[in-house]
Amino acid sequence: MVGWSGLGLFHFPHGTKIVKDWQKNPRAAGKSAAVATQATYKLNFSGTWKLRSTATEELFTIKHREPNLRVIMRVSGDALGLRTMDWVGRTDRQEYRQTVLGLPGTFIGWWEGSDLMIENTRDSGGGRLMTSRRKMTLSADGKTITVIRTIPMLSPERGWDEI
Repeated sequence: MVGWSGLGLFHFPHGTKIVKDWQKNPRAAGKSAAVATQATYKLNFSGTWKLRSTATEELFTIKHREPNLRVIMRVSGDALGLRTMDWVGRTDRQEYRQTVLGLPGTFIGWWEGSDLMIENTRDSGGGRLMTSRRKMTLSADGKTITVIRTIPMLSPERGWDEI
């Protein structure tokens, strides 16, 4: 049985905010995002975003030109060390197979209203799969993305022996 929970392998609490790093992407400083008023209009999440956290350092570079999406995640400061994961896909809810950190992975992107959803699964070595899903909400002024990250919690199978 698979359930989704905000707790898991990495500590990334619900509502953790990522803020735009203007020094790394000064061209985006004058841009603001319009609130989606029609079901067909999609926000643009492009930019370089830095996680506000003391535990880990995460820098996301998002290249978004609807429906194409590329998310480069640079993560450091945790037990896994420095790593850069480059995910490419579309916002069409299709699975895109690729190689990430030299191992197989998949990327799925889609919209839930004006929220951008991304889900990635990758082999972390030894056949162990790691999956995370992020719900990304862009603020009205376009300067903050609020991210809710969830990972699957697998319930162990329990066997019973007759005595």
